Amino acid sequence: LVGALVLVGDFERACALGLPLQLKDDSGLIAFYLSLGFARAGQHEEAVKCLAVIENVLARRQKRKRGHQALGLLQFYHFQASGFLSFVQSDVQKAVAGARAALVEAEAARSPLQPLARILCLDLLGHSLVRLGQTHAGVKALRSAQLAATRLRHEGFSHAIAISLLKYEAVFGLNSSRIVSRLSRALIELKPNDSYSRSELRLEISRQLILRGQLQEARRHLDDAAIDILGSHNQLQ
Repeated sequence: LVGALVLVGDFERACALGLPLQLKDDSGLIAFYLSLGFARAGQHEEAVKCLAVIENVLARRQKRKRGHQALGLLQFYHFQASGFLSFVQSDVQKAVAGARAALVEAEAARSPLQPLARILCLDLLGHSLVRLGQTHAGVKALRSAQLAATRLRHEGFSHAIAISLLKYEAVFGLNSSRIVSRLSRALIELKPNDSYSRSELRLEISRQLILRGQLQEARRHLDDAAIDILGSHNQLQ
């Protein structure tokens, strides 16, 4: 539930529910999702505190049991959350390193959440490589993430990644043919579960409309995006 609230953009409820529970959660999952939410909201010190919770759980688990498999996805949570925090702080070199380390841990883990973990790190890796200027490598990683989501039949992630790919096509002119109509159609056809992806799509539509002088229509999309952006406290957007 905490993870769902973070993803749909109700960050205040996620904190109200998750903060009292994260120290009791021996899986590290609640601290992981809260760290993502705090990083998005620009509350970097709080995100670091959540990372420390994951590290403490990891240390306790290592004392109790031996062997890599006993750690589950804890190492993944740590590297993924660290990488995402670096991403929002614009330290893309560290973000790429974190995503790659997280991918190694996700590939090695035995957990029902392993396929989802792999999608998350490929997604972070793709966005980080694009920010680093390695656009084609980043798009390739995102397409791998989308393929994995489609195989998993996780429509929400598949649609979210499709929006990211479409946005980069628009930004970098990778496939500029009828881009505004394609973005507008995606707004109707693609139904991602996370508020971030919906906002990204509306922001890119607004940008494209502004470039074409259609300011009134652009403002309408910005007003609609504002609801999700304010709900998730997303500082980047």
